[in-house]
Amino acid sequence: MRDIGLLLLRVIIGGLFMLHGYPKLFGGPGKQVHPRLQRHLGPGFAQFMEQGGISNFRSTVERIGVPMPHLMAWVAALAEFVGGGLLILGWLTRPAALLLCGNMGVAISRVHWRTGLMGQGGYELALALLAGLLGILFAGPGAISIDGDAE
Repeated sequence: MRDIGLLLLRVIIGGLFMLHGYPKLFGGPGKQVHPRLQRHLGPGFAQFMEQGGISNFRSTVERIGVPMPHLMAWVAALAEFVGGGLLILGWLTRPAALLLCGNMGVAISRVHWRTGLMGQGGYELALALLAGLLGILFAGPGAISIDGDAE
């Protein structure tokens, strides 16, 4: 049961990170989302795609005061998309989880903290993702993974 639990945790958290990283890498003005996909992911995903793209994300990274915003926008977007995929596969799981922990630390401290824990813009989701990542980091990926339990 432990391995199934870790697989589910990796797939859900990894999938969420991929869905957050995808618009940052591949979105932008005029980028459309298929209506069927929008129905499942919600109108917010279509908005993320329209407002996405690395140049728009770079502006956000610069606005929140992260140094080297162009480089760090790429690092954060790739960490979310590629790191999420690595979590799903259970490959390089602990390094991916650690990188994403840093991503969530920055998101909490620079974006969500001033809003508080609960409500629109709060850090509750980022904190829940961080907790899941820490669980994966310390427990490992489980046997149902490319890494296996042989780290």
